[in-house]
Amino acid sequence: MLKGVMARDSLSPGEAASLAGKLGFATSALFGRVGRVPLQPIFRRSNASTTFAGFKLGGDLEEALGWWVRTLAEDEQCFRRTVPLNPIRPGEGTRYVLLTDACLFGLGAVLATITEGVVVAVEYFSHPVPREGANLQIHHLEFVAVAVAFALWFGDKDDYTVSVWVDNDIILGSLVQGRTRAKELRTAVHLFWERLARSRGNAWFDRVPGIDNIADLPSRLLHAWAGVPIRGILPRRREVDQRVADAAIAEVL
Repeated sequence: MLKGVMARDSLSPGEAASLAGKLGFATSALFGRVGRVPLQPIFRRSNASTTFAGFKLGGDLEEALGWWVRTLAEDEQCFRRTVPLNPIRPGEGTRYVLLTDACLFGLGAVLATITEGVVVAVEYFSHPVPREGANLQIHHLEFVAVAVAFALWFGDKDDYTVSVWVDNDIILGSLVQGRTRAKELRTAVHLFWERLARSRGNAWFDRVPGIDNIADLPSRLLHAWAGVPIRGILPRRREVDQRVADAAIAEVL
């Protein structure tokens, strides 16, 4: 059905409703949050006006259908289609805790490890907002901080477990649900969850009050914070490759 729709470059609201039902089941049973953003354009088409000329695909609908065609054909070994709801379990070796934050001019994050129940802050980053992101809203930058942190610390890891804490409700909702009403964040949220699934990473997201978020100072580019130990441990500063920050910004522009 998907290939037929792509071949004729047309999808009526009735067909979209049927397709959304089938792919909605696939999302619930297999893909979870990884497939939620590619479902949204199909649901929007199902509610389209019957006067819409030709019901051509185009734009985000064509991209979404293409993603489903490619992903459904992939070998399961290349793409883990489910991500556990709460992967934080005791007694399973080293796990990670990640706190992120952003302000209008800076991005920051702190990475800690949990080994045998002991939490140790090991690294942090503090990086100015790239020039291209100067006009972004704060919730965009909060998401960029999360994306940069994952690229920096988990980009070369497989099968990791991390508990992520943010202090922005909009971003928390996007991360937990795997979808967002903010049009400019849809691509970034989808790519984030797809990378997580492909790396077989396990992530749990929650909220930390801003006053308790230790990533606040690094996000404000206060490098003197590097001399403040956390529970007696002095975390190391990790430099961010400018290309990583630019790529994260580009996904929300």
